[in-house]
Amino acid sequence: MFEEELPLLLHIAEITLLHKPVKIQTNDIAVIFGFSQQTASRKLMELEGKGFISRAVFVDGIELKLTAKAKKCLDEHYLLLKSLYEPDGLQKSLHGIVKTGLGEGKFYIQIKQYKEAFEQKLQFTPYSGTLNLQVDAFARKEFLSHKKMIKIDGFSTPERTYGGIFCYPVNIKKQNTNKQKKSVAGALIIPERTNHPENIAELIAPVYLRSVLSIKDDDIIEVE
Repeated sequence: MFEEELPLLLHIAEITLLHKPVKIQTNDIAVIFGFSQQTASRKLMELEGKGFISRAVFVDGIELKLTAKAKKCLDEHYLLLKSLYEPDGLQKSLHGIVKTGLGEGKFYIQIKQYKEAFEQKLQFTPYSGTLNLQVDAFARKEFLSHKKMIKIDGFSTPERTYGGIFCYPVNIKKQNTNKQKKSVAGALIIPERTNHPENIAELIAPVYLRSVLSIKDDDIIEVE
C-alpha cells in the first residue's frame, strides 16, 4: 500500500471498527483530511478500485466497509509496528485444535524433490504426513512474524510445476494430564499454493506426531 493511502484506510478502520459497514458523508472526510470533497470522493474510489473497501452510494451518504484485503494489510502494518515498539509482546506460542486433513500433505511430502529439500534445509526427514491444527488466523500471523523462515524452492517436472514452501522451525507440544509436556522438533509449513485457509496451521516432524504425542482429533496442541 502507498503511504498516502494508509491514513485514510486507518480512519475507515476506526469508524467501521474493522468490520461494520458505516454510512458517512464525503464532506466529513474532506474536512478531517483537508481535502476538497471531490478529492475525498476520488480517494475513496481509488481505495475501492484497489480492493481495500467496498462502497455503496445512497442519497444520504456513502456506505463503506473494509475488505479482507484491507484487514490483511492493516494486520501486517500492526505486526510490524508491534515488533518495533513491543518486541517482547509478540505472541511466543500458538495453540490449536487438531483436525483431520484431506491428505494433501502426505502426497506432497513424499515427492522426492521436496523430501530432499526438507532434509537439507530443516535437517530432518519428515514423516509422510502432516498434522493440521485449527488456529486463530491473526494469532498464527503474529506468531510467525518473529519466527525464522526457511524457504523451500519450487521446481518443475515434465508433468507439472510445484510451488515453494515456507517453513518455520517450531517445537510441538501436547499438555499431558500430569502437566508434563513432551516436545517434538518440527516445522510449521505454508505452501505457496495451498487450499488451506489462514486459520489452519500445518505441521511436519521427523516422527508420526499422533503416535509419539498420543494425539487425537480435537486435542489442543501448543507450538512454540
